[in-house]
Amino acid sequence: MARPWERLLEQLVRERYGTLVGWATLVCGSRDDAQDLLQEALMATFSSRARFASLPQAEQYVRRAVATRSIDAALGGVTATPHESLTVHPVTRGGTTTEVPER
Repeated sequence: MARPWERLLEQLVRERYGTLVGWATLVCGSRDDAQDLLQEALMATFSSRARFASLPQAEQYVRRAVATRSIDAALGGVTATPHESLTVHPVTRGGTTTEVPER
């Protein structure tokens, strides 16, 4: 007997896989990378403790996981810590000077 999350995963893949691959392609720019990204997002979504009441709710969670993983990949895993100090330097454009942080 299949667990509820297994049935939901099967239904999501059966009914929404093409749409999710399209979404992932828009997010990352490559269909091949999109399929890998979607696979990672599905694994992370359904291996976590998250529980979904409906198919649309599960789909939205997967879409968010795709976007988050794409952003993480684009940043190369670089994140600022709360205590990290930034150097600020002035930048002048069109007669307006703005202080811009530099890492």
